[in-house]
Amino acid sequence: MVAIVVDAGPLIAAAIRTDPDHDRCVAFFERTREPLVVPQLVITEAAHSAI
Repeated sequence: MVAIVVDAGPLIAAAIRTDPDHDRCVAFFERTREPLVVPQLVITEAAHSAI
């Protein structure tokens, strides 16, 4: 099975409703059936950007 590596950009866009890419990123995460791999540094970056 193929896994998808997720970067911070789509995570941030999915979390922030006013982001121009919000709807597209949310739709991607909702329809994707492949496992998602989120590296630890990406989680840190997304958390820091969401503050």
